[in-house]
Amino acid sequence: MRVSTFLTVAIACIATPLPAQADDRWEIWSDGNGRLDLSAERFLTLRFEEPDLRFHIGGRFHGDGAVFDDDTSSIDDDVEVRRGRAYFSGRLFEDWSFKVEYDFAGERAGWRNLWARYKPFKRAWIKGGNFVAPFGLEEVSSSNYTTFMERALPSAISPDYGTGGALHYRSYFGDNYRYQRWSITSSFTVPPLDDPRDDLRHRSDHWAFTSRVTYAPIARKRRVIHLGGSVEYRNLDSGSDYRVRSRPESHLAPAFLDTDMLTDVDQTLAFGAEAAAVFGPVSIQGEYMWVNLDRSDNANPSFDGWYAQVSWALTGEPRPYSRRSGSFRGIDPKRKWGAVELAARYSTLDLNDGGVDGGDEDNVTAGLNWYIRRNLRLMFNYIHVMSHPAGGGHDNPEIFQARIAFFF
Repeated sequence: MRVSTFLTVAIACIATPLPAQADDRWEIWSDGNGRLDLSAERFLTLRFEEPDLRFHIGGRFHGDGAVFDDDTSSIDDDVEVRRGRAYFSGRLFEDWSFKVEYDFAGERAGWRNLWARYKPFKRAWIKGGNFVAPFGLEEVSSSNYTTFMERALPSAISPDYGTGGALHYRSYFGDNYRYQRWSITSSFTVPPLDDPRDDLRHRSDHWAFTSRVTYAPIARKRRVIHLGGSVEYRNLDSGSDYRVRSRPESHLAPAFLDTDMLTDVDQTLAFGAEAAAVFGPVSIQGEYMWVNLDRSDNANPSFDGWYAQVSWALTGEPRPYSRRSGSFRGIDPKRKWGAVELAARYSTLDLNDGGVDGGDEDNVTAGLNWYIRRNLRLMFNYIHVMSHPAGGGHDNPEIFQARIAFFF
């Protein structure tokens, strides 16, 4: 995408005349039983009272630009539309819901999140279709709400989209659910049916069982303690490949870490541990991920990585937490001009073990976020990369990148 096009879209998003409160709505049509609303945050919403139906058309735009201070390898400055998605979702009779989403941007353009969900009772749901496997805190959180432009290095270990079924249950201990909440989500998936295998994160034909458990001993508006753990067992088809690959937390940069295609992997077992806390405007979060590969003709390597991050909303807003999903949302600014957030992260990933030379890397990232509205923000990241790519040597570039993120 050309720079001029990127800047035109970015300026148009910023200049869009949004209301001071992003949840303001404009009524387009109403007949007493049905109503069609247009909103700066939710775009188009159609609802009926009898029968009880809700439909929504929305989307997201993430536009990125990056400048690189090269070290060993040469990296060109560039811009791209990181995500450009549109979706149609709805709720039917309170018990049923669905979503259909398409991503128009980049090398992974295609269908995402094609699912239907049924709630047999208040604390549980059953889902079928295409969705992200329940593994890790960052991975299950929407890209609209991540503190940094890209997820941390260890996300290369986590699973990707899959097609299958999932079951979710949540409950609480004691008499007051506001303070104590736990949940468990489990899924059985195969690769997306309409995606070529080389489009998946680990490039494998397989079936997998994935499960994530979360517990929040404290879950108030300005005080949160969150704990969680995940596991994935993946059984690969005979003759399938398996790969772990990671960019230095910039989608416009090349991958420095890469195991290449491993052709004799029979199965994998991955674990993840997560913790987060919110103390008013300060948020702390970290995760550890580990995966072991069972290879038929070679040693069984294990790869691991972790990250820790802290953020501070200078304008005083807390980071919202969802007890239902065990994940965080983006800051809701309280001032007309928005909210400002500072953040820092350290992450590491090691893909060297058992005869596999995939490289290792440590990143230090500083971030500045300006939440112009609840659903519109500008992001600035500085990344200092300290990598030892496969084959030896080092490559330590510095990355300066920015994003305009708009969703509705």
